[in-house]
Amino acid sequence: MDMTNALEELEKARAARLAGFEGRARVCARRAAVWAIQTKYAASKPLYGLDLLHQVAQDSRMPEHIRARASHLVMSVNTAHELPPGVDLITDAQTIIQFLSQAEEPSA
Repeated sequence: MDMTNALEELEKARAARLAGFEGRARVCARRAAVWAIQTKYAASKPLYGLDLLHQVAQDSRMPEHIRARASHLVMSVNTAHELPPGVDLITDAQTIIQFLSQAEEPSA
């Protein structure tokens, strides 16, 4: 399975963070996770973007740590444009990409 687009988007997220653009880093991290999910489940999950992340976050066939990471990726920032302490969307997206690169498709 080719996760090239997801990995490229993850690198864009890292570069944005290093450049001080945390908002852009969050967007790229979310997009990287969506690319990975679409690559893995293109035929079986016809949703896109945040809807797809919401579905993964609620999919009981997914391991709890993957559902938790997907839940982080759909969180809204607070009025100071921050996520809760300890939430790192780049790490969350990377975890999802690594899992999907190795995982079998959950059975229906």
